[in-house]
Amino acid sequence: MQAFSKLFFVGIFSVLSTGCLPVVLLGAGAATGTALSRDSRSLQTISDDTDIQFQVNQALRKDQAIYDQADISPLVFNHIVLLVGQAPSEALRAEAEQLTQKIPKVRRVYNQIQIAPNVGAIQVANDATISTNIKARMAITSNLNSNNFTYVVENKVVYLMGLANTEQTRIATDVIRNSTGVKKLVTLVEIMSDHNASHSDANSATMPADTNSTPALAATDAAVTTPATTTIANADVSFQPVAN
Repeated sequence: MQAFSKLFFVGIFSVLSTGCLPVVLLGAGAATGTALSRDSRSLQTISDDTDIQFQVNQALRKDQAIYDQADISPLVFNHIVLLVGQAPSEALRAEAEQLTQKIPKVRRVYNQIQIAPNVGAIQVANDATISTNIKARMAITSNLNSNNFTYVVENKVVYLMGLANTEQTRIATDVIRNSTGVKKLVTLVEIMSDHNASHSDANSATMPADTNSTPALAATDAAVTTPATTTIANADVSFQPVAN
């Protein structure tokens, strides 16, 4: 039930911080940031992602055990779903992933749900502040098309998703690493070729998503200045120790 108390708080905050109505209506639990203009995805994929996020939220809400005991938030980009939050048992963590995998058009699920008590309102507020700071820094960073990325902040950990080239991903991750309050950064960005990325900026409204791109996953210390990006085909994210 705690997931819904967080939904109201973060929903109101998202109106102020993201300006993105689908995230405001469909996000549940964690602080998120995203934008739609000049998006590297096609309009059809953007629509699909909005629908997927709605369906995942509905599936999690209809599961009574998850609804009563867990606090799980989905984030969707390019038909890939990230699950973050807390669950009291491995069984509920696995159940949330299985429900998500059944949603049409979902091509991959990253399950980053922690087996832990649900975070409290104070941490939710802190995560929302971190999210606002990241959004502001991305908006003023030159040579960064922040619209090709989306992120969620959960218990001081920032999960970055997107579809961009290596240089854009480097700039985005550097911004996040140097943002106040970030404990750890986990990148789940699909890397595009430089040619496709340039084409995306010029023709984002008509370009289909690059389904041959490879997700690059890494979890890094927020203080590190050089991205430690590891390409993993089918594996869990490996976390590195954090030194604050």
